[in-house]
Amino acid sequence: EILHELAHLGNLRDKVEEEILGLTDVYKTICDYNGYLSSQIETYKAYLGNVRMQSAMPKNNRKKMPVGVTVLDPQPLQSRRQQQNAQQRRQEASPASVDYRLDALERLGVVCKSNIPENRQDKVYFSFSSPCPASYVVKLYYKGREKPVVNMDLLLEDLLERKHNRIEILDLEYVHLSVVRLLELLERKFVC
Repeated sequence: EILHELAHLGNLRDKVEEEILGLTDVYKTICDYNGYLSSQIETYKAYLGNVRMQSAMPKNNRKKMPVGVTVLDPQPLQSRRQQQNAQQRRQEASPASVDYRLDALERLGVVCKSNIPENRQDKVYFSFSSPCPASYVVKLYYKGREKPVVNMDLLLEDLLERKHNRIEILDLEYVHLSVVRLLELLERKFVC
């Protein structure tokens, strides 16, 4: 009986060892796939960085460059210095923020719907700013208050994705903004 039990336990041990080998193979496969996915993420980040770099450049300054290729140093040093100085002058010349009253944005078609009572609408204004290329801050102020009622950070990429996916409305709690008209306004005011 003891010999029979030892033989049975030996079979169990062999089965466990086979299962360990199988699980080890599965683990290696998962690790390989994880490495593949990590490389895909890095490739996507490089592509995204390239697209952001090209979208932040003025259209007349863009050179034909293959999409998805990141070029770290496409220009000689003298040319880069001139471009940096020009960009600094543009930033100094571009407005830090642009303010609009609610009724002006309604006339421009940027505000589609407003949940603000009519007796308070004349005390509401928006402030648009661009702290860096392709990044925007939209603030909704009520006159007499120091802090904004609504403060939203927007990325050009997110707005373009909404437009591509046909999401036409951006909900800011109290008002609904037209994504297409907002993009036009931001491009007109902040893109050189």
